[in-house]
Formats: sequence, structure tokens, C-alpha cells
Amino acid sequence: MTKLHVLKKGIEYKRREMVASGLANGFTNHMTLKHSHELDKLILEYQKRINTDKKP
Repeated sequence: MTKLHVLKKGIEYKRREMVASGLANGFTNHMTLKHSHELDKLILEYQKRINTDKKP
């Protein structure tokens, strides 16, 4: 399994976790925002790896 595949799975999982938290606790709840921040970091890492892989 590649690092990109692992990141994609992590992003999918974190997104589900964030939405579930938002629906249960509200989208401005501190735990929902924490999940959102963690999701942002995963997406940023994924984008960096995609861009690095495309460079000659």
C-alpha cells in the first residue's frame, strides 16, 4: 500500500468522523473543529505529495 493510498484512506475516515461529530454535537463544537483541523492537515499532506510526485 502506497503512502498516497494510506493518506486517502485517512482523509476518508477523518471526513466521516468530522461529519458524524458535526451531526451529533454541532458543526461549531470543539471536537468537530478538531476533526476539521486534522482533516485539513491530511489533505495538505496529500496535496504536497501529489505535487512532489508530478515534478520531473
